[in-house]
Order: sequence, then C-alpha cells, then structure tokens
Amino acid sequence: MLRDLGFGKTRMEELLKEEILEFLRCIEDYHGSPVKLADLLTSSTSNNIAALIFGKVLKPSDPKRQKLNYDLNEVGRIAGALFWQIFFPWIAAIMTFFNLGDKRKLSRALAEVKKYCRE
Repeated sequence: MLRDLGFGKTRMEELLKEEILEFLRCIEDYHGSPVKLADLLTSSTSNNIAALIFGKVLKPSDPKRQKLNYDLNEVGRIAGALFWQIFFPWIAAIMTFFNLGDKRKLSRALAEVKKYCRE
C-alpha cells in the first residue's frame, strides 16, 4: 500500500522504524513504572501520519509536535465526553439550552488541529 502512495520500501519503512524505536525509548524512560500509553500512542501515531501526509518528521522536543499532541489529546478527551449525547439526544438539547458542555472547546481544539495542518 505504501508503494502505491509513492513511498519506496526504504523511505517510509525507515520513518516507521525510527518512530517505533522512539516510542520504545519513551516507554523505557518509565523504568518499569506505570505508563499512560494513550499520550505516547497519540504522539507516535500523529507523527507517522504527519510524515505520510506532509513528508516531514518532527522530533519529540519540537514545540509544534508538542502542541499538536496536546491538541489531539484535547480533541479525544472532549469528543469522548460529548459522545454520550449520541445515545441521549434529549439530554444534549437540555445541555445546549443551558449552555453546558464542551462543544465550543471541541470546536477550538479542532480549529487548532486544522491550523497545524494548513501550516
């Protein structure tokens, strides 16, 4: 599949290997203590997708990558909190009427992710 997207065996394969090694190094940094994998996976996945789409890889210390990771985690957190409204639409109407909920925060977080993609 990657070859169909214009990536030869070496280019994308090397990027993925580097990202996997970085992911494993991050886990090793915890020295056997509990790890919150969601943050590490978000970071690794977003960097792989960015490499695929934009053709560049950002280092973990890069402020742009850290901002993107924060925004993606926020989108996931807020969207998860709003997900229940799909099952209880009548509660969503009440929450919207009283201006409760995080729809504005979700819109802002999504706008930040879109802003990153356009840069």
